[in-house]
Amino acid sequence: MPKKSQSKAPAKRKTVDKKKAKQPRQERTEPEEPELVLAQSAEVTHESGVLDDAAVVEALGQTEGEALDAFAATTSAPLGAVAGAALGNARCRVLDLRQCPLNDAGDAAFREALSTNNTIVAVRTAVNLDDVAATRLTNGLPPLIVTDEDSEDDSEDEEEEGVYCDGAKCGKLLAGDAEVFTDGTRDFCASCKGSKRGLRRALARDRFADAVLADMSS
Repeated sequence: MPKKSQSKAPAKRKTVDKKKAKQPRQERTEPEEPELVLAQSAEVTHESGVLDDAAVVEALGQTEGEALDAFAATTSAPLGAVAGAALGNARCRVLDLRQCPLNDAGDAAFREALSTNNTIVAVRTAVNLDDVAATRLTNGLPPLIVTDEDSEDDSEDEEEEGVYCDGAKCGKLLAGDAEVFTDGTRDFCASCKGSKRGLRRALARDRFADAVLADMSS
């Protein structure tokens, strides 16, 4: 399934039917096309505008095992070390913390966890994460995309639509007319496709369009 990337567009939020997700697949006697899995987004908020660490940990726990594309947390009060560590260890591709302040302990725990997270590709925040980038480099992990929606740099990518590479430790954004190698569920850049079988050549914008059509039909 394509991992959609479109700057300036709000994430489409879906709920996951966990009963269906956990049902074992029956053995098939004939080969079939790979099942198209929709990218999922999740968010945690509270009507009071204030979250505590336990609420964030619980919300992230409910997403375990899901193919989560994006996770967002919104609170008006700074979160502590427990929530910071949980967010830094989140198993999602895009983490949105633009409306989620952390106190000093929370910030330190978040940075430590994020420096070893091999799932997160991008963090939406106005906070400087250069130290995390340096630590990730020494850990052999790819750099993060760190951006704030209101930044000038981000506005240049306003019309960019594409997918992320599923190659190990890659996560590269493939957009527009970039070449993508896909099996209908996973997408790879030319460097990561290797000798994988059953892949077809496509354009990143076409794979993005596939995801949009899938969302509209769901």
